[in-house]
Amino acid sequence: MGRVAAVLAALSLVACTGPETRPQRHAGAPAPERGPMKEYVSPAPDAPSVVLYGRTAARMDEVVRLVRDLGGVSAYGAFTEEELFARIATVPRLRVVLFGGGIDAASRARARAHLATHAPDVTVSEPGHGYPYSDANIAADLRARLAAAPPTGPTPPR
Repeated sequence: MGRVAAVLAALSLVACTGPETRPQRHAGAPAPERGPMKEYVSPAPDAPSVVLYGRTAARMDEVVRLVRDLGGVSAYGAFTEEELFARIATVPRLRVVLFGGGIDAASRARARAHLATHAPDVTVSEPGHGYPYSDANIAADLRARLAAAPPTGPTPPR
């Protein structure tokens, strides 16, 4: 019984330490690779940011890692419109919102309207809609969008 309790305690600890709840680490420290990633904060102090709006945790993890591997870019995931709108209001140096393939047309329209009102300088990347869907194309589109204009600085509270 003691061994079962120890295993359950360890599992509950792992379940409560997703990337969004981990303490900040010092610059240059490698990111822990436990569990799916929903967020990656670049150690670069002026790193531009991308918000990923999707529906699937496994794919969110893959795209966060793809953005991380671009170098010098932070990635923040959102699974709901409410979470997306909160990210738009608080993410520093937000430059791009990427819509995942599972986001329906009505939600895309509401998100675009919100961006037009609250963050008009932020661009939208739509793999599978604006260009053929592949990791290589997502990376290329993000690189182009991030290179197109300088970061606008921290997003002020709304």
